[in-house]
Amino acid sequence: IDTAAALAVQPDGGIVVVGTTDVGGSPGFAVARVRADGVGLDTTFSGDGRAVVQFDLGGGNADRAAAVALQADGKIVVAGSVQVGGADFDFGVVRLTAAGDAD
Repeated sequence: IDTAAALAVQPDGGIVVVGTTDVGGSPGFAVARVRADGVGLDTTFSGDGRAVVQFDLGGGNADRAAAVALQADGKIVVAGSVQVGGADFDFGVVRLTAAGDAD
């Protein structure tokens, strides 16, 4: 099940949405960019408008994004919880370039 947790509007009007997506049975940080006109995903972001980040630190890898911030240079900072083994969780932070690549 995919869920959205937070969004931010970029200066150009693009909308960045973050949340959680299930990839092969392991939840990961999901980041999507919606076009400024609101019609569909922006394919200039990660090739298809979506990026997934999995930290793979152990356990079931239940990584869940909860917040997003935009930097002045266009980079995207995503924060949430990361499973580090068993029932243990820690916080996780990842920064993506404006193109959707891990930075």
